[in-house]
Amino acid sequence: MKTDRFRRVAALFLTFLLLTVLAAPCFAAGSARDAADGVVLVSTDYGRGSGFAIGKTGKPVQYIVTNYHVIRDVYEEGGTTATVYFSAAANRFMIAEIYWTDAKKDLAVLRLPEPTTERSALALCPSGQVDMAGTVYALGYPGAATAGNDFVKYDTSDITVTRGGLAKKTRVNETDCYQIDLTISPGNSGGPLVNEKGQVVGINTFSIVSSSGQANYAVMIDELILNLDQRVIPLTVAEGGGAWVWIAAAAAVLVLAGAGGFLFWRRRARAPQTSPAQRSAALQFMLVGVGGAHAGQRFPLGEQAVRFGRDGADCQVSFPMDAPGISAHHCEVRAVETGVELRDLGSSY
Repeated sequence: MKTDRFRRVAALFLTFLLLTVLAAPCFAAGSARDAADGVVLVSTDYGRGSGFAIGKTGKPVQYIVTNYHVIRDVYEEGGTTATVYFSAAANRFMIAEIYWTDAKKDLAVLRLPEPTTERSALALCPSGQVDMAGTVYALGYPGAATAGNDFVKYDTSDITVTRGGLAKKTRVNETDCYQIDLTISPGNSGGPLVNEKGQVVGINTFSIVSSSGQANYAVMIDELILNLDQRVIPLTVAEGGGAWVWIAAAAAVLVLAGAGGFLFWRRRARAPQTSPAQRSAALQFMLVGVGGAHAGQRFPLGEQAVRFGRDGADCQVSFPMDAPGISAHHCEVRAVETGVELRDLGSSY
């Protein structure tokens, strides 16, 4: 009887949290023009492109995102650095390390030698939060837009903001992309595609020209979020991923429940309980798979956390690398004196 009551209360609580999550929009980050404060010029001996700062908003930044093809030539010849300009006219720049690359998805991350306040970290908005009918803006330094200028400073005042829309979600070369109805010009590659709040939804990447016309694409920001270890590179994700809040935690558990069918069971020992400490010790928790690939599996919960995610080397409950809605390190659960504690690990969904 008590067990049935516990299940009903838990179900109602999770339903309430689910409705809260679905009703909560991405937090406001400003405007598309404000996002220019996070955009930089990335230059090598072979050419230039655009990039943008990631990290925790309001904190100094040390990591820059760009396209792999922007730094490909120097990298494939053994080079390890690229120049990040904040203002070429004022000679403000840093030599950045090529920190991480994914040639197939055309992504790269540069690491500055030290944190800087020259630019601001941009918030990232995963595809599940994107309004496909909304307006988007491509930011960067397209060469065509600066060719006719008498003097180009390559600072934030020279950043071009191009307005357009999202045509559809698609997949190109095993990479999740948006087809967009605005032009990606040389030099614009690697810059952010942002929504009206200035949150990054994609990375401006490539165009395909055929006899029937030209199609332009941006890599979904999800491809970056899912591949970066947020314990090393903290990100600001638009729905609040990474925060110690119930809404984010509930989102993590509900995604896991949909993907793997997990349920928490609580069993109370029948031993006499004479103090709060003894009552806590008498409670035992078990995480049980009730569907999907983990059906029938049991994971005892104690002080040592049980971690969920796609990283099989670091997660006790691991999912396939292509599992939808699961980050590399998604969330973890542990037993505490007052019950069960759920911690979101920077999940991107």
